[in-house]
Amino acid sequence: MRTDRRKQRETPVVSKQAEKYLAKLELKAYNKITTAILEIHLGNIKPLKGHEPLLRLEVEFQNVSYRIIYEWIDYERIMVYRVAPRGFVTWE
Repeated sequence: MRTDRRKQRETPVVSKQAEKYLAKLELKAYNKITTAILEIHLGNIKPLKGHEPLLRLEVEFQNVSYRIIYEWIDYERIMVYRVAPRGFVTWE
């Protein structure tokens, strides 16, 4: 039996830095952001200026705008590098 690979999605790979930040969040914010990461293809996605392969996802929760910096590893997998409130995310 053949499976349709487009319907399968692997769990995103999350960096240690992003994991640390997510662990500090309250449960509701954590759930909102992790859900957005799992459904990343549905979000407000824009390229990160000056860093071509990187993209950013914007997630709003209780008047705080979070940024998720990530890139596509291949067609189905993504690597999440950073998660932080808008203005606190830098890429050097």
